[in-house]
This record gives sequence, structure tokens and C-alpha cells, in this order.
Amino acid sequence: MDVIFVVEGVTGEYEDRQEWAVCAFSTKDAAQGLCDRLNAWCKEQGCEMDAETVTDFTVRTTYDFRPEEDPHFSCSFTGVGYRIYEIPFGG
Repeated sequence: MDVIFVVEGVTGEYEDRQEWAVCAFSTKDAAQGLCDRLNAWCKEQGCEMDAETVTDFTVRTTYDFRPEEDPHFSCSFTGVGYRIYEIPFGG
């Protein structure tokens, strides 16, 4: 069985938690590259998941504040994290 690798964004907790698919890849290396870039962007912007505090939260929730590679970006007070999950497909 074949596998695709999906980069997923996540923010929030409990009932406010949001998860979204960013992009799917046929190789884990390609997915890891995007995941690493997006997590690095969040760290540079001060909105990485598990940060002590998300700085300037009102700015972090505006439409213009998003990484170019993630058009569905959303940020809550918990910050944002990206991860990879594998989905089997095919016969």
C-alpha cells in the first residue's frame, strides 16, 4: 500500500482547537521540508506552538499575517504548530 504525507497546521486547544491540511506530498522528505519551513516561520514571528506567550496576538490574527505557503493559516493564543501525518492509499 502506498502512503501520502500531509503537512497539517494546528492551533488552539480543547473546543477551540483548529487543524487544517496545508499540502500533501508523495515523499516524507518533501513534507518534512515544508513542515520545517513553516515551524521556523512561526518561531521567527513569535507565534510557535508552546511558546511561553504569543506576542502581539491582535496582529497575529490578521488576514495579512500568514506564511506564503499556508493560505489557511490561523493563530490562537496557543500559537501554531505544524506536523506530518501519513495516509495510506491505493490497493
